[in-house]
Amino acid sequence: MEAIGKIIATEKQPSTIEEFTFWTRKDLKLKPFDVVVVEYVKDVNGEPKRHLE
Repeated sequence: MEAIGKIIATEKQPSTIEEFTFWTRKDLKLKPFDVVVVEYVKDVNGEPKRHLE
């Protein structure tokens, strides 16, 4: 799967297990029944990093 965006979390919109907010590329169009999958991966320092597919 290819990464399509990034998860964002703010004080007003925190990320939880059940709900999160994300940004995508400007040219990407999501349709009502598209499925967004989030995987936890580690960055070069071994720290957890999130991305969307």
